[in-house]
Amino acid sequence: MQSAGLPTNSGHLVITHGRVRAGYSCGEHLFGHQKAAGDNYAIVHLIGERPGSGHHSFSAYLTVASSGTWGETGSVDHDITRVVSGISDTSLLPEQAAREAAGILKNLFDRQV
Repeated sequence: MQSAGLPTNSGHLVITHGRVRAGYSCGEHLFGHQKAAGDNYAIVHLIGERPGSGHHSFSAYLTVASSGTWGETGSVDHDITRVVSGISDTSLLPEQAAREAAGILKNLFDRQV
């Protein structure tokens, strides 16, 4: 993401047995109390496919919202999230998925301005 001009945080959160809304909750806790209320922040959460599906792939869920939106519990939902799915060594290669995700994030940040 940094090579695409998108700043990243060096920290990572790991949640086991979580789904998409767990990422939204993380965003609320991380960004909902930022001082600069007009600033936009993104969450990229990677979720493996459901066990037993036979696929060994994962999806990247991309959400960009203002700190004010992150600060309203439950206001970030699927309607503002984009997904890059089917990431694996047999379908969408991780390198391709990273480029696609960076492009989507740039677009989402542009829309927030």
